[in-house]
Amino acid sequence: MISSGGVTGLHDKENTRTPAIVIGRKGSHGSTWWSERAAFVIDTAYYVDERNTNLDLRWLYYVMQSADLSALTNDVGVPGLSRELAYKALVPAPPNSNEQRRIADFLDDQVTRIDNIIAARQQQAHLILERWRETRRLVIRGLDRSAPADDAGGWLGPLAAGFQPRRIGSLARVYAGAGFPIDDQGVEAGEYPYMKVSDLAAADARAEVRSSRNFVDRETARRLGAKPAPPETIVFPKVGAALLTNRRAILAVEAVFDNNVMGLHFFGAHPRFMLHVLRDLDLALVSNPGPVPSVNESTIKDIRVPVPGHHRQESITRRLDEESADMEMVLRVLETAIVLLQELKRSLISAAVSGEFDVSTASGRGVPE
Repeated sequence: MISSGGVTGLHDKENTRTPAIVIGRKGSHGSTWWSERAAFVIDTAYYVDERNTNLDLRWLYYVMQSADLSALTNDVGVPGLSRELAYKALVPAPPNSNEQRRIADFLDDQVTRIDNIIAARQQQAHLILERWRETRRLVIRGLDRSAPADDAGGWLGPLAAGFQPRRIGSLARVYAGAGFPIDDQGVEAGEYPYMKVSDLAAADARAEVRSSRNFVDRETARRLGAKPAPPETIVFPKVGAALLTNRRAILAVEAVFDNNVMGLHFFGAHPRFMLHVLRDLDLALVSNPGPVPSVNESTIKDIRVPVPGHHRQESITRRLDEESADMEMVLRVLETAIVLLQELKRSLISAAVSGEFDVSTASGRGVPE
């Protein structure tokens, strides 16, 4: 069973032949998928098989990728690709069938090579991130050294001697956020950045966020009941799917935030040490059950965190900040490489299907040499 987002499950019936091209209609509109098996395509997608065209389907699949159908939409609410817009898209005139097969074979080979390199880079990034997370997990608990450890239970698990489990409520002030009416939004300068969940994504390599898309003055903040949180307050999503991303940021300036965000200002522990600790915590483990995950102030206050001595907190923070910066640099290099490889793939597909270079050396399926 295939939707605009790709394979979503299984169905006991089929409505395509083999093979088939599937094009997203709603949601991930313009997405292009290839199915070697007969499939059941649901109503969020279109499909093309041998009944709809006399062209080589694999060549047509690459043509549709080069057409950038995702850029075509006339729906304001849910993005969608209408049949009329798709039919109006300009694509290269098809060459003869033998040339179509040669182009498809050439691209099958080259795109597979590029996709394999992309997959290797993505796996490399995944392993680096997982190794970093494991290092952080051990270090914030004092388990990176040979020292006795006691099981603190819950998400903490074993803690080294000198790492005391403490409730967040005994270490930090909680800032719950306030509603942000539409009429007060859109101001691009003011006394306080008004942080939304989306603004947390703009945090820098040190996870510091210092600006937002919206600002308010002191009077507006008072009217909305938004209490300004001081610099070094750790902020994070507290409701919805964003909570499950476990994104954490730390304020570099005084700011207020909406009621989808919560803040913790630590007075009983080093704030950046606690930033690393909270990045290790999966809030899904403590979120309220139901269709929309959420955490409230009392839940957050009851969470226990490891607290070593002040000097140990500082040394751990320095180490993790440095290692985090190194990791972020490597990940940025890998992400850039992946983006460039994806651009190379798109350019290669476009050039091949438009006849910008000769692929006559590529053997065609069933084409006599």
